[in-house]
Amino acid sequence: MPILRIQNSGVASTYTYNGDGLKRSSQEVTSGRTPLVWDGTDYLQGRLTEYTNASMFESHNFPAQLTAGSTSSVTVVFRNTGTSTWTAAANYRLGSQAPQDNTTWGINRFFLPGTDSIAPGQALTLTFNVTAPATAGTYAMQFRMMIEGVAWFGAQTPLVWVKVV
Repeated sequence: MPILRIQNSGVASTYTYNGDGLKRSSQEVTSGRTPLVWDGTDYLQGRLTEYTNASMFESHNFPAQLTAGSTSSVTVVFRNTGTSTWTAAANYRLGSQAPQDNTTWGINRFFLPGTDSIAPGQALTLTFNVTAPATAGTYAMQFRMMIEGVAWFGAQTPLVWVKVV
């Protein structure tokens, strides 16, 4: 029996497929190829994957302070701790968090370079520019790995509050 993964809101669970559906509890339904899994409260629509996506945060160089409207280079390092290879062609991205999908820093997605292929065990180092908000204040900076249109996965960077003056 193959082992499959369910991705629900970025949280993966492993199930054994028995030919009739994915068993998590006695309360289960399926809808075509996309299972609906009971989480104890509600049915969650999941996405089946035959691979595991996982990442471990390693480092970043987020600034403590920026001038309003200025641009700064930021580097983030994540290690691929899953079993799938990350590529731009497979829609792997680094996405903004706190809140999810925000454009506080000018953009909410950072793409892997087109030729990069990050195999399991390898580290991804992404260097990109962020643009500080035009209004002075303190703003959250946080990122997480994702597959566009599929799921967020793995660890987030630490939440850093950046002062904009």
